[in-house]
Amino acid sequence: MSVEKDKIFRVKVWRFAVPYYDDRDIMHGFKHLERVLKEAESLASVYLEADRDIVFAACCFHGFISTNEEKIGTFLRGFNLPEE
Repeated sequence: MSVEKDKIFRVKVWRFAVPYYDDRDIMHGFKHLERVLKEAESLASVYLEADRDIVFAACCFHGFISTNEEKIGTFLRGFNLPEE
């Protein structure tokens, strides 16, 4: 992805995911998501082969993918990402 497409992807993923964290308890809410993203960015800086956009999306979706897998899949297919 280009830098501009990366930004658009992240904004759209963020807007999709954040509402799912609104009604979570204090340990699994928005602050938790921020902590997970910070840690993942730190790890991605060491593992240079990591696709940071995919890491970002995985972090955003990790708290609700088990109950919304189909909805997330439909959302991601709109970006024409590789299936793997």
